[in-house]
Amino acid sequence: MTSPILNEIAGVLARAEAAAYERGKSDGRQELLDELIARAGDAKKPARPARKKRAAQRKPRRSAASGGQAAKVRPASERKRAPKGVVRSLVHRALSSSPGLKPAEILNHATDDFERMVQLPSVRNELRRGNLAGLYVNTDGAWSLSGAA
Repeated sequence: MTSPILNEIAGVLARAEAAAYERGKSDGRQELLDELIARAGDAKKPARPARKKRAAQRKPRRSAASGGQAAKVRPASERKRAPKGVVRSLVHRALSSSPGLKPAEILNHATDDFERMVQLPSVRNELRRGNLAGLYVNTDGAWSLSGAA
């Protein structure tokens, strides 16, 4: 006699637990949607409108390499990276032919299309890494090959 009553109570508790679980899931889902909608509304507002103005006032990069004319900036979808190893070979060749160059002057020694893909920050990174490895020496901003190179 007690067994059917206990089974019935267990069934009632299981249904109540399942209903509470579903309500919790529904409440959680609604809270998540409300949070996403609030954040999407915040994302539509411009974060820093002054940033675009500052970016427009910057000088174009690599203007010295193009003979003083402003370099045309291509959209990111058209830009490609220089193949691996091109930066080091460009820096090494430029510094071996004429030591005491600044990073922007090293870019002027680019001869083929792959070397022209190299960006100024890449040259600076190569010089910094090479300086730590003992390949290059910096003297007042002018770079040269070290004796080890």
